[in-house]
Amino acid sequence: MASAGVGIVRTLPPPDERALARLRRTAIALGIAWPDGMRYADLVPTLDPRTPAHEAFFEQAASTLRGAGYAVLEGTGPVPVHGAIAAPYAHVTAPLRRLADRYATEVVLTVLAGRSVDDALRAALTALPEVMAEGGRRAAGVERAVVDLAEALVLRGRDGDRFRGAVIDLERDRATVLLRNPDVVASLPADGVELGQEIELRLVGVDPMARRVEFVHAV
Repeated sequence: MASAGVGIVRTLPPPDERALARLRRTAIALGIAWPDGMRYADLVPTLDPRTPAHEAFFEQAASTLRGAGYAVLEGTGPVPVHGAIAAPYAHVTAPLRRLADRYATEVVLTVLAGRSVDDALRAALTALPEVMAEGGRRAAGVERAVVDLAEALVLRGRDGDRFRGAVIDLERDRATVLLRNPDVVASLPADGVELGQEIELRLVGVDPMARRVEFVHAV
């Protein structure tokens, strides 16, 4: 698609300093070595998604780095880079469930066959970013609900148990804590905690039907 100057790619802005700081704290909490001075783009190729801690890191990277979208290629200029992957990235593998893939795959097949991409296909590409954005908003809501349910099921029956975790983000009056085991992201009042601090939490409530878990800082 890049060589033909036509197609559609997935995009994500480069991570800002706050996002990078959160990811560094996430790496520490997961036991992932991220040497000072190493760029995020250089760290990614060293990680193996088959390793649970690395997979958890990628999951957090996907939720921390915001602003994902699609860009339509027009001409042979530079291809936008996907910040989380640190490289150009195209979706072509799921044409039955992801609309943009149907068009991207058609572009690829047309180019490989040595044919020109017709005007109808080019016109269809221009509408896809907004269509995919709306679908992405709905999908994100479903995905968040699924993760919340999974976390509640993992913790069911463990009321009163204590867990260790690292504070990876502070926002207003809430702290986000990544538990060491299991890999669950907890939210609790920010009173008395600091960014990067390792703390002990106590589970005080689990409700799988409501997809809710509740922790308090076990001082």
